[in-house]
Parts: sequence; structure tokens; C-alpha cells
Amino acid sequence: MRISRIFHALLIGGGLARRRFVVIGNLASRRANSSRAICRPGRRARTRISASVRAVMAGDGVADSRILREALAEHDLRISHSTALELVAKQLGHADWNVLAAQIGPDSSNIQQDAESAASHGKVPEGWFVSGRSDLFRHDLLPDAGPDRKPALLIESRAPQERVSVAKAGEFLTVMQRISAVPYRGKSVSFRAQISCVSAIGNGRIWIHARGQSRDALAFENLGLNRGPAGPITGTTGWTHRTVTIEVPDEAVYVGFGILFGSGTGVFRAANLSFGLAEGDERPSPLPDTPRNLDLVLAD
Repeated sequence: MRISRIFHALLIGGGLARRRFVVIGNLASRRANSSRAICRPGRRARTRISASVRAVMAGDGVADSRILREALAEHDLRISHSTALELVAKQLGHADWNVLAAQIGPDSSNIQQDAESAASHGKVPEGWFVSGRSDLFRHDLLPDAGPDRKPALLIESRAPQERVSVAKAGEFLTVMQRISAVPYRGKSVSFRAQISCVSAIGNGRIWIHARGQSRDALAFENLGLNRGPAGPITGTTGWTHRTVTIEVPDEAVYVGFGILFGSGTGVFRAANLSFGLAEGDERPSPLPDTPRNLDLVLAD
């Protein structure tokens, strides 16, 4: 795998490209006696680059590492936060992140702690990836935490155990995957899961969407229109079955689906996931034909 390809995605995702330094090199093919000459910038350049890395990563290291990893995910490359840090160090000509961190200064210790935290709380099943506020939520794969001791995905708030702010409305973390929409065009598909919450002020849900060539959402469902026994869950619950269904338009390019927790604190788990053509009474949520409650009357 070309390091230039990986780091190009890192630059685009993290905004480092705007700092006007060029990354070259190929870890797979470069020779030991020339790697330092090819990849190691001069002293003045290293000073500027280190300052750029510090400015981008030290201030909000977790959030920026999330941006970097999401940029790689868009290129079908999945790496951990700690791996991203090692790539930065290698590309700048250092043996590893610890060496680069020593040059950057004391602020980098927080970034290293974030990397260690991500490594211990960041298992993701093969084929899935994480998107959203990993600075506010942690995720994990628990081998026997689901019904009948089956695997379960975990999303939980970092607050109040960690010194981070509580997630506001609209701030979330999702564990998701994408597949080609081609086999499902013109058909209704469903994503199903059993979900549960513990001491949740926020809410947990599942979701599914279909997007076109320009990434515009062509169809979307996330339980958001369902208020009641079929909607998002909160508080403390047992295992609860939820289904989301969409009709995949003919112009759809891919289908995405996943689990999501946000807008507060608590623990959310999902297990017994399944995806396929809609079955039985599974169908997209109907929308009202006319506007409702323009007088803003409160529900009883």
C-alpha cells in the first residue's frame, strides 16, 4: 500500500494540505539508504511542519483524528487513530510517533493518551467503520453482550467519566457500513437490530439511507418520525427490536446503514443485526399528505 496514497487522504481530511507542504515516498519500495533523503524534510521545513501538526492535532486531537480516519474511510482505507499518528511521524522522517511527540512538545502527550484510549475502546467488526463525534463517545465490540451471549456493538458517552462535554442535540456517533445499491434498485430493503439502553439521557436508534452519484440522500429512515413503541429508545430498556425500511431509487449508487447513539449521555448496545429485502409488513414510513399542526398545539 502506497504511503503517499494514505497520507494524501490524511492531508485532505485533516486540512493539513492548506499548510503547503508536499508528501512523497513509498514505504513498500523505498530503499533504506535513500529513505531519509527522499522523505525527511530540511530542518526549517520540519519546524514548520511540526508546528502545523501541533496546531491541527494538539488543540482537539480526538476530533481531528476522527476527521483523518473518516477521510481514509472515504478512500476505502480503515486505520486506527494510533496508526494515523504513526503515519504522520513516518512521513516526517521520524522513527515513530514518540520521537515526533518529543519534538512537538508536551501538548502531544494528550494525543498519545487519546491514541491509547482509542486502541483500548475502538474495536470495530470487519466491514464496518465509525463516523461522528468520537471525542464525545466511545465504541467497542463486545463478544458476548447481546441476547443469548451473541456479539453486540457498544456506543457510550465519554461524559461524565471523562472530562469532556455532554453531547448536545445532533451530536452523535454511528457505526456503519456501505454496500452497492445496484442489486436493490427499485426494491424495498430493511435493516434490523435488537437495541438496548442503560441510563440514557440521549437516544439510540438504527438508520438506513440510499445515496446517488452526488451523495445526495435519495431515501432515508432513522426512526426519527416514529414517536412511541417503534421509535428511538432512551432511559434503561431491555432488548428491543427495531426495523428501518427504504425503497431504493433506480439512481441510487450505494446504501448505507448502521446504529447510532447521541444527543446526551448513556450506554447503547445493538445486536442480532440483519439486512435484506423487506419482509412481511416492513415498508417505508409513510409521510403525511398535508401539513400538520401549523397552530403549534402541544400534544396531550
